[in-house]
Amino acid sequence: MTASGTQSVTKDGIYLGFLINWSYGSIRGATLTLTNRNGGLLTAFLALFVTVAGTSFWRIACFALHHLLSSEVARDGIYHQCQAILRNAANGTSGLWSLLRMNWVWRKCTKAQPYQRLLPLIVFTFTTLVAIALAGIFSSRVSTSMGNEVLLLGPNCGIVVLGDIDTESYSSNFVPYAVQRTLFSASYAQECYKNSTTIQNCPTFLQKSLPWTSDHSAECPFPGGEKICLSNSTNLRLDTGYINSNFDLGINSPHEDRFLYRRVTECAPLNIKDYSRQETYQKSENTDTRQVIRFYYAEGSAGARQMVYQYSADSHDGYTYFNGLNKSAFSDYTIHVQSADIGVDGSVRMAESSFNPIPELRHPTADVTLVFLSANDVAFTKPINDSWYSAHLHHTIELQSFQKKPANLTLYYHDDPVRVLGCTSQYQFCNPVLEPQISCTPLDGIWAVQGLAEALWQTDRSKALFRWSSKAILENGIGLPEVIGMLGVSSLTSRYKLALGLQGPLPDNQWKLEVIHWFTVTLADLQRIVVDIATGPVGGTINQWLKRPQTPEEHLLCRSQVGNSPSLKFNAVLIPVIPQKIRNDAFTSFSTFGLILILGIGCLLIVVAYTLEVIVEWFQKRRNIGVYKCLEWTTNETLQLQRLAHEELGFGNWSRTAEDHPVTAACEELAVLDISEPQHPRLKSSAVKSETVSDHGGKRTSGTVEITEQTASQAGSNDAASISISASTHQDLTPPTGDARDVSQAARSSVNAGLQRHSTC
Repeated sequence: MTASGTQSVTKDGIYLGFLINWSYGSIRGATLTLTNRNGGLLTAFLALFVTVAGTSFWRIACFALHHLLSSEVARDGIYHQCQAILRNAANGTSGLWSLLRMNWVWRKCTKAQPYQRLLPLIVFTFTTLVAIALAGIFSSRVSTSMGNEVLLLGPNCGIVVLGDIDTESYSSNFVPYAVQRTLFSASYAQECYKNSTTIQNCPTFLQKSLPWTSDHSAECPFPGGEKICLSNSTNLRLDTGYINSNFDLGINSPHEDRFLYRRVTECAPLNIKDYSRQETYQKSENTDTRQVIRFYYAEGSAGARQMVYQYSADSHDGYTYFNGLNKSAFSDYTIHVQSADIGVDGSVRMAESSFNPIPELRHPTADVTLVFLSANDVAFTKPINDSWYSAHLHHTIELQSFQKKPANLTLYYHDDPVRVLGCTSQYQFCNPVLEPQISCTPLDGIWAVQGLAEALWQTDRSKALFRWSSKAILENGIGLPEVIGMLGVSSLTSRYKLALGLQGPLPDNQWKLEVIHWFTVTLADLQRIVVDIATGPVGGTINQWLKRPQTPEEHLLCRSQVGNSPSLKFNAVLIPVIPQKIRNDAFTSFSTFGLILILGIGCLLIVVAYTLEVIVEWFQKRRNIGVYKCLEWTTNETLQLQRLAHEELGFGNWSRTAEDHPVTAACEELAVLDISEPQHPRLKSSAVKSETVSDHGGKRTSGTVEITEQTASQAGSNDAASISISASTHQDLTPPTGDARDVSQAARSSVNAGLQRHSTC
């Protein structure tokens, strides 16, 4: 990861500036993150820039086509109009419209073959327009291709390490934090781990949900097989597959610093007949005795079975109803969980376990969880065939509250006071850089895999990077026991249909739905954990157990600004970091590679469009090749066509005639538009006045000649022009002499020339 030394971080810890998103590699992953406001401005600029660049491409294409079609041979009107359109069309739209209209007006001149000659130009122009439009549309991909992924650089980066903690601090500070985090994960899993949910509805983490697969026909996961499991073929296996630390969890890192993480959970309803019995229990001599059901899934000293859970059997008969509504305090479920963690050698780590499993349950390479469910006085409206919720004992009651006439209602109750579900959990880490046969640890318990995984990385740097992330995942993450223990009966999705002690219908695989829900909660919490590493845990009370980064590698994983660590050296411009990626709709990320590509190609087109004519003209004149093509391009320009029209009529003393902007002498008047025939306008000369002054014997003489030229249609069919000549002398001047006559003679010559031109036309 690289980030700019001039970085800025928002109050929410979002990094603004240039960085590398390693999901796309070092080149395509170069990214610029901006706020939505600034991102909108950049997007608008890109759209405008692409339009300008597209217009430049059109001018280049027109220049090339004009030179390609240029010919010194006399050609017809279609040729000259095409050349004029190519020279003067400001953009593809105006060029296409002109060509289409031209094709229409020439359609009757079949000898000129307008369709065959104009269709290629029309198709080319249309294709150019489509290409420019697509370029404008795909220019937005520089932001949409990166999605709304942003870099998270929180101020409290670290992991929670409890260590030696007293009971009061644990219960008053850590437990509320853990419960809130589990509630968040449960809510997120319920909302975002559904197939129908889109990522727009779950914008928090890099991925909407982590991948997992299920097998609903798995074998019994315990060594006891059919002896301990109710079935050996209808059990549940959930497998995440290999979760990538970069693509799935959002730990932004290059390929050599990534790891793969896998979690496998298998569950099955357990046999309770051979592992439970009802006993009489008396707490003390002064208390009454009561009946309890005790479950013996634990192994005590000398291999004897030991009780792991007991349930009071004589206080919940399932018939405590009054007027049709259950008023019992036990009209809800009771759930209890026990767990055992396995060490490297397959033995139980009793310090982290609540029981020592019997041989039938002890898995040498998996942690074991037992979940006890009691329906108590919950009444089911339909028979329940689920192996864990099983309820077929029925009782009919008479209802009087809802109808005038009494009605009978049959309710169903649990078949057993307690049912037990057994689960195994296995974990695995892999190094994607190594060969497949040596890249992964075996599937094992959480503590065993933690000790084995570090050996997959060879360098101290790689080990330190992995150790930091894996420790947070394994020690701060939650498993099935934590989900059930923190949420209690709220972890049961069956309660969504429970009201006033009445349980709505449940499917036959309800226990599998419960396990899947717990499993997805642990995955949602895994997503939350890696984000908490970057930001620090929510809630100030937990910060006392927050372990901040100490080593260079830990700083590398935490944040980009590593200058606070004296052991680190960093460049003032580019700083390597491996922070956390999340999604945030308040920011926009642009592909730096895409920006450079658009700006580079666009600037090149603009520069070429404005310099191509000059370069080609210089080359053609220097080599004396293609001079006609060059001059035709120049003279087909609008102002040059205007010059040619006026100059052909004899108006204007023109200069710069081989350039884009010809000019006349100062104050010269040119021809005007003759609209005597509105359907056939022409150019005509305006009134011309000529005055000569001569000196005869000390007296000044002035002669004025006015020439008015009209078209033949205006003067009459037989007259080519009507001419008015007048010579006048100022009051203080002598009558016209020979000089004045010279003026009149010149006027007549000019008129005769005009008559000759009109008669020729």
